[in-house]
Amino acid sequence: ADSTATSDLLEEETIVHDTNKSEPPMIEVTIATTREQVERAVKALYAHPDKIHACDTEVADIDLKKVGPVGNGRVICISIYSGPEVDYGDG
Repeated sequence: ADSTATSDLLEEETIVHDTNKSEPPMIEVTIATTREQVERAVKALYAHPDKIHACDTEVADIDLKKVGPVGNGRVICISIYSGPEVDYGDG
């Protein structure tokens, strides 16, 4: 992996700076666990149709040696990154 690209990305993120320079900066993250929080995050997602969204999912109850991921298993986590200017509810 290119550490320069990662460093550049972190500089563009919404970062909470700590006055103690020995600790790394924290990136704000929205965690949606209720229907209301998910609806707010989806509304924010649809409010930015011009953005390129990076998405990743985690799936359970699937044997990838037997079936493919499309239409099989159960999605247990979705991660979406849309850039530092998109607020999904906690930023």
